[in-house]
Amino acid sequence: MKKLILPTIILIISVIFLSSCKKNPFDKRNKYLGTYRFTYSYYTWNSTPYQSPTITEEYWGKVYYNKKDSKNFIHIEFAQNMDFSFAIDSDGNISVCGSNGKFSDKNTVSFEYSSSTCPGNGLGGGTVYNVKGEKKNK
Repeated sequence: MKKLILPTIILIISVIFLSSCKKNPFDKRNKYLGTYRFTYSYYTWNSTPYQSPTITEEYWGKVYYNKKDSKNFIHIEFAQNMDFSFAIDSDGNISVCGSNGKFSDKNTVSFEYSSSTCPGNGLGGGTVYNVKGEKKNK
């Protein structure tokens, strides 16, 4: 009986520790998580033949997931109030309506997004983003 107490205690402590983490251990998305320096350019257009000048900006954002998310989703916050939830496959390809891109390695991501390619989002105008992010070295 005494021999079962220590392994049981270790198991209980391990379960509590692993369930309290913000990320799931052994999740393939973990290699992409972190703080990134995003450089992005964008322009807007409307139904007239007007296109705004292209604007380029930088933003320290993050790549993350929520534990309640399906294991094939990852979030990318690349600008203030710009947080997309992408589907991700085992090769690091990401997609969402209006966008697709890729994690070329565990430290680099890029994607292009056009609001007009989603149903109901191109009526009279839209925005196009070109985004590149590099993970902050620890």
